[in-house]
Amino acid sequence: MVNFQLAKIPKSIADFDRAEAIEPRITPYLWQRGLSYYYAQRYNEGAKQFLIDLKVNRQDIEETIWRYLCLARDLGQKEAKNCLDIKPQDSRKIMRAVDFFILSEKPKQNYY
Repeated sequence: MVNFQLAKIPKSIADFDRAEAIEPRITPYLWQRGLSYYYAQRYNEGAKQFLIDLKVNRQDIEETIWRYLCLARDLGQKEAKNCLDIKPQDSRKIMRAVDFFILSEKPKQNYY
């Protein structure tokens, strides 16, 4: 985690990989590795990590946003939107506004 916090991206990925090798059950909780993949321009791997994360945390849209960003870089924006089959219901107002902009949903109230 220290290398992640220091923005040492390749080293942080190696750290997360080692942690996963020691304890495979943590794989769905390695969202920071997904961020590291994104910043390392390993978008396909990042999208896969965020999809795994969503299997244990469907209520938070942040993983969906990061998955979308990875897919958009890898496949383009239109294809990325088409790949977003998981639509979490995050109760935080700001995240619902983000949901509107990415998934083109009309927000139910003003969030600004």
